Amino acid sequence: MKIKIWRQFASNHSNSFTVVGTFPTVEKAEEAAAILQQLMEDIFNQGIGYRDAEPLWAEIEIAQNYGVEGWDQHVDWVEFDGKFQQDLVHQFDKHVSISNGSRDTNQGATAIPELLEKMGAKVLVKEEMRNTGIHVDLMFKAPDEATADKVYAELLTYITFGKCELEYEACIPWAMYAKGEKPTDAANLENLYKQHSLYKLRSHQGLADGIIELRSLLMVPLVKHNQVIFDYIEQTVTELEGESTISEPPYDERRLVYEYKNDMAMWFYSDTKLQYRDLTMTLKHAWFPSIGKALPALIRWLTAQGCTDINYELYAIYYKD
Repeated sequence: MKIKIWRQFASNHSNSFTVVGTFPTVEKAEEAAAILQQLMEDIFNQGIGYRDAEPLWAEIEIAQNYGVEGWDQHVDWVEFDGKFQQDLVHQFDKHVSISNGSRDTNQGATAIPELLEKMGAKVLVKEEMRNTGIHVDLMFKAPDEATADKVYAELLTYITFGKCELEYEACIPWAMYAKGEKPTDAANLENLYKQHSLYKLRSHQGLADGIIELRSLLMVPLVKHNQVIFDYIEQTVTELEGESTISEPPYDERRLVYEYKNDMAMWFYSDTKLQYRDLTMTLKHAWFPSIGKALPALIRWLTAQGCTDINYELYAIYYKD
């Protein structure tokens, strides 16, 4: 286990969690995801509308089927505002992720890690009140120097925003791949997204810190002596400091943008690094709050840029108080 320092997001009321199970094969992961999805639907349909109740029949049955001993209360996070949360379970590669989604919970992951283990997975848990987490390291190779510079510039800019806690306001490079392939009207959608992001950034109280950090990058030798990377970051700063007024986009445009940017964010830490050597890049110590959606979208974006040898590692960490 790796020990890392983390910027703590404390809460007295919730115990948000994400559990990732890694299975021996993609087929086993797909099978487990289908079982978990059906379980979530059954729990919602059998639910009685309040928390801390005894386990429902669906929960009792699956605990008995897999020999899960720790399922001693009804989970309280499958619904939000009275509606079933569709996006709790995700399967990607050999992994299955499950989280509490938008619903606050004081239970945490409870028996979910044990269930995934009994289903044959190796399990990692990110749980807020237990100070446990999951980090991601990602490595890939660009097809040529021009692509490498472009990808590095976009990732470096987003990471810099993220370290200033602007990861939700800034443009997320892979957002257009949230639903799979890039949409046919991507050019128009990307323009809407850029305008929306510029409005959100200019309206944020942390923008000044973001600009300072971006300007400091312009003095870093790798950036200073690479015209493509330098120009990209300098243009970003110029747009943020522009005198023209940016109005909030209309509701219909915002709704369209949110369909893509929601759940795409990456979180960054004091030790998050983006390394660039020759055509190979390595992103170390990052996390995706919606890992089952955002990490596959990032990989699709890299693949669309022509990047190859894309590999990643998920590993457990412990956050010091």
